[in-house]
Amino acid sequence: TACMKNGYPADVAERGWEMLSGYAGYGFCKAHSMTYAAVASAYAAIKAERPAAAMAAFLAAGGGFYRHPVYIEEARRLGLQILPPDVNSCEWFCTSPDDHTIMLGMGYLAGIGENEFDKIKTGRPYTHPIQIRAAGIGIKLAQAMAMAGCFDSMGMNRPQAAWCVKEGASSLFPLGMPPPPLPCFIPSVRASKELELMEVTCEAHPLAFMKRPAGAVPIADMPERGQSLIWGRVVTGRSLKGGAGFLMLEDETGIADVFVPSPWYRKASVLLRRPGATLLLRCEKTAERTVVLKVFE
Repeated sequence: TACMKNGYPADVAERGWEMLSGYAGYGFCKAHSMTYAAVASAYAAIKAERPAAAMAAFLAAGGGFYRHPVYIEEARRLGLQILPPDVNSCEWFCTSPDDHTIMLGMGYLAGIGENEFDKIKTGRPYTHPIQIRAAGIGIKLAQAMAMAGCFDSMGMNRPQAAWCVKEGASSLFPLGMPPPPLPCFIPSVRASKELELMEVTCEAHPLAFMKRPAGAVPIADMPERGQSLIWGRVVTGRSLKGGAGFLMLEDETGIADVFVPSPWYRKASVLLRRPGATLLLRCEKTAERTVVLKVFE
């Protein structure tokens, strides 16, 4: 009404109202926007100068929109080394022991609570895995710690550490005896154990241990225009009215935001119900967005 009183045609007034009402659904006031911009720019500067400290602090603060594995992979793409929680030096949250490393927090370990972690800290330092039992940690959690790499700094491999906390609790063996010469896990098995226990892998991205499908290009190598075949795991998705949706796909080289028309979005949703599922997508990249043309089994 005010627009029309000021001489604007009805169609222009209607178009302006649609734009403003759409913005009202997600927009921020200017003060809020400026505050967010100030925090974001300060964090970007710290991340550029000290990426390990910045990423560890971000993860310790609870991360952001995505779950922690997404940010761990971002840290890896920045060239940072990812270490498992160490029984003697880790904290509940992620830390950065140096400018090139992030140590995962013990809080990522499945089955542990802050009470158990307080017991672990109280009992430090440890020189043998079996000592964790004397700190009041149950055998199931102690074995999970061994499989996740919490005793790696003690000079034994993970099967050996797991043997120590299990057999060392028996009166048949002397307390603190050295473990037998058990073989190390191969990298893919070690990664699968880490995924099971912490939802992240330390040595490399989970897909680095799998064979890329024939013809699929790394996400970072997608052409700027045209069609390509990409493969990865889905970080997040958002459905739209009418059955279409958006997916964020990730591999060891980067991430891709793709628009998935219906019925391909429904097919992708079904495939993603499988544990550890990945997607193979035929996409076309334009100036505006990347559109999925086909979802393969």
